[in-house]
Amino acid sequence: MMIHGDTLPIMNVGEKHIQLMLLLDISKSMAGAAMNELNEGLYQLKNAFDHCGQLQGRIDISIITFSNEANVVVGFRPACYYEPITLTAEGFTCTNQAILLGMEKLEERRNTCRQAGVECYKSILFLLSDGTPNDLDFEEEAIHRLQEAITKNKLVYVPFGIGKDVDVEQLMKYYPEQTENKKVYKACEDEFQEVFTRLSNSVSNVLLNDDDQYHLNNTTNRIII
Repeated sequence: MMIHGDTLPIMNVGEKHIQLMLLLDISKSMAGAAMNELNEGLYQLKNAFDHCGQLQGRIDISIITFSNEANVVVGFRPACYYEPITLTAEGFTCTNQAILLGMEKLEERRNTCRQAGVECYKSILFLLSDGTPNDLDFEEEAIHRLQEAITKNKLVYVPFGIGKDVDVEQLMKYYPEQTENKKVYKACEDEFQEVFTRLSNSVSNVLLNDDDQYHLNNTTNRIII
């Protein structure tokens, strides 16, 4: 797996930006069809960004994978510099450590934007997983940090569960208790790659419409809410 963990400078400094953080489960239970779909989805994301034109310079993307540990495999960079990576499945599911690392890196990028005088929309934290976290020692802090950021309108939380064994209740825990219309998106393990294209389209719509509302439109019956 080629890792692009370094962070690249901000582009389009005079325009408003949005940060997209992907937290991707690569634990051993994702082996097979699910991992194939995930890797294909990351390539589709590149193609979708390529169709965004100049908007790519206003989208900052980072990817963190998690199994036995959480790792930054794509450091924050303008979407035009995003290159897909090929992931392999192994280990357990340290979801909470990934959330904490993701929150840290999001805050760093937003601070970099702030220092450069760049305004930002609410960030998007996209969490994809097919199982239950094994790192329960970090759960309380992860829930607190994520709920706090959501409550303060710093980010939008988008949980996506893969397969029949996904723990929907666990993914729901990260929402603040008072959140209305909580959603966990779900799909079978061999039919979800297109979500990455719709993810890119939804982010682009935020920029095009200058609208701080994010919607992952449900355009196919293969992905359910």
